[in-house]
Amino acid sequence: MPVYEYLCSSGHKIERVKSIKVSDKERDHDVCSCGQKAELTVSQTGAPILVGRGFHANDYGAPTKA
Repeated sequence: MPVYEYLCSSGHKIERVKSIKVSDKERDHDVCSCGQKAELTVSQTGAPILVGRGFHANDYGAPTKA
């Protein structure tokens, strides 16, 4: 489930884990612990790091042996 970041009118930043299936209204607004309305902010996450067999730094798999 994705983590959404919110900013309330008092300046508090909060994070909430919500299902992808929530409605736009539920996703765009939340309530801060201080009781103020919190608005969804645009978060900047890093690119996913693919780790494991078959993933390489140059995005190509290992060459196959003929």
